Amino acid sequence: MPEINSQFEWVLNVEVVETLLRQLQIRDEVIEYVLDASRQVSQSKNLPEFFGFCNSWKESSQTAGNYSPQWQALAVVSSFPEAMEKHRARAVPWEITKATLADFQRDARGDYGGGNAWEFNRLSWMRNHVTGNFFEIGRLQYIPGKFSYKFRVYQNSENGEVISFALPGLKCTSQGWPCDGAVDFETILEESNNCILGNPTFANGAISPSVLQIPSGSKVLLDADSTVAQIHIPSGGKLDRTDCCQSLHDAKSFFQKYFPEIHIRAFCTATWLLDPELAKVLPDSNIAEFGRLFHSLALINGNDRQLRERVFGDAEWDQCKAENSLQKAILNHHHNGGEFRSAAGFILSEEIL
Repeated sequence: MPEINSQFEWVLNVEVVETLLRQLQIRDEVIEYVLDASRQVSQSKNLPEFFGFCNSWKESSQTAGNYSPQWQALAVVSSFPEAMEKHRARAVPWEITKATLADFQRDARGDYGGGNAWEFNRLSWMRNHVTGNFFEIGRLQYIPGKFSYKFRVYQNSENGEVISFALPGLKCTSQGWPCDGAVDFETILEESNNCILGNPTFANGAISPSVLQIPSGSKVLLDADSTVAQIHIPSGGKLDRTDCCQSLHDAKSFFQKYFPEIHIRAFCTATWLLDPELAKVLPDSNIAEFGRLFHSLALINGNDRQLRERVFGDAEWDQCKAENSLQKAILNHHHNGGEFRSAAGFILSEEIL
């Protein structure tokens, strides 16, 4: 037998692999998919090459090469013990570790079920999970990072209001949407000893063409140096406001307890679910309620592609068909001239109770 890497040799033992996956409560069909990969690899003449891939797949520059989806899945599973050890070193509760790694069994769109047989297609996405810095906590998932949006957020020292100013140099349409080639106005942001001048956001995240002045002593709440927790919203469940609020509360407590050296200033996300038009289309829906939790921010070149992908399977508008109430409401709005665009948003940590 060719020389193998003992760090990953355990993935050739189907009993050990099955035990681990059952501990994570992975579905039977997914377990069998991985076990079949283990049997294939154990009979392969390319063991050194495969174990080299197990060692390198987490690097962002690494591609899957000629490895089948099954072999890629097994390579990801080979990193689970390392991820679990990172969690244990932080005393992360097992329920969070289990939920985080079990995200492996969702497909690329986040679905658990569907009519087709399950196949692994999430190699790049799973790099997050094995870093030891990505966590599924209740309904939502979180990863610490920096505030990456083109805004600086202040607290007006006169009235305590939270104000989001666009960074300077953003070219915007007359409606306040920043995008390449827009010519209607360009944002400014000037700080002096006398005041702060800038283009603030409207409630829907669009940028105002009018300049606002606030006192120079206003506190910076968020900027490019601020540590935040980026939120990912996994599919496969209802976007219930109570569940989301509980998740945010638990995540705030989680980072304070298990990562005390990290000061999370806010919880942020960018998604089609924060599209401001959805609150008009479905004002009483879970999606609208979720969006109201956030301070909205426009995305540069925000468009409707993610919405069409998630709701209609990435079809062009003239090919979209309404088979449920969400699709019907969105199509009606589109046919009546409504425009959709993904957006970003943030919730300050102190706003989470």
